[in-house]
This record gives sequence, C-alpha cells and structure tokens, in this order.
Amino acid sequence: MSPPDENILHSQMSTATVCGSVSKSSEHQPTSNTETLTTQDQDAMAQFCRSVEKATVEDLWKAHLLVNDAFGLFRDETAGNSPLHMLILATVKLAQANGCSEIHDPESSINESYPPPAWSAAAIGLLYRLVVVGRCSVNAQNWVGNTALHLACLRPKAGVLVCHLIRLGE
Repeated sequence: MSPPDENILHSQMSTATVCGSVSKSSEHQPTSNTETLTTQDQDAMAQFCRSVEKATVEDLWKAHLLVNDAFGLFRDETAGNSPLHMLILATVKLAQANGCSEIHDPESSINESYPPPAWSAAAIGLLYRLVVVGRCSVNAQNWVGNTALHLACLRPKAGVLVCHLIRLGE
C-alpha cells in the first residue's frame, strides 16, 4: 500500500474510532473524553448543560455563544449523551414551556404543511451550530446505543429536528 493510501486508511480508522459506538461493552472507548478538554472548555460545557436543561428559548440562544470546537469531545458521565442528545432531550420541556401540549403529534411536528413551532428556530439553530462549529457527530451513540436521531424519533415534539439530523448525517 502506498503512503497516501495508508494515510487515508489511518484517518478513516481514527474517525471510526472517535465517532463510533460509546457503549459500556465496547473494549475500544474513544480516546476523546472530558479529560482531554481544557478547564475553559469544561466550564463552557457545564454552562451549556445548564442552559439546555433550563429549556427556554433565551437560554438556547445563550447556549449558541458557548459552543466551540471541543464540544464534539464531550459525553456526560451518566448516560454517555453528547450535546446533541442533550438538546433533543430538552425539546419536550422547551415545547411545554412555550405552550405546546404534552400530546405527541408527529404529523404537526414533521409535516411541511404545518408551520414549525416558534421555539424551533432556537433549537434548529443550536443543532446546526453543534454539528458545524462544535464538531458533534450526528452518528455519536450514547451508552444505550442511541444516536440523537433515534432520540428525536422517540421523543414527543422533537420530530421538528428529525429532518435536520438526517440532512446533517448525509
């Protein structure tokens, strides 16, 4: 194999290792974790988590400013969720805080004939920022093996993000 081919193979193997499964049973855990983050990155991530957990439109816009290129390295310690997983999990609370009912209505959340809810602009913007600026992989799996797309399909009111996750995953 020629040196350029070896470099391509090595880079593909590295990408697969970092973006691959993050399950407890995996023998080859990704080398990128919170230990490789700087203190400043860890502080930004903690602040991001608090903002997303509050699940208000204002806090999601504040979270936009915190995203940096180290966010793709982060996984929470309890479930292995990436920042994308956290955003998806916050959508129900965000929808409820902005007047949406608890009833899961998949037609209104992904059908193009219905306008997206007003809060979705902040969530969609943050989703793209996490992937583009934060280098979060849409294929990253938590410890159960779910990607952000899996969670978006399962969570009420997160359907508005499904088509965007699919677009980003192509």
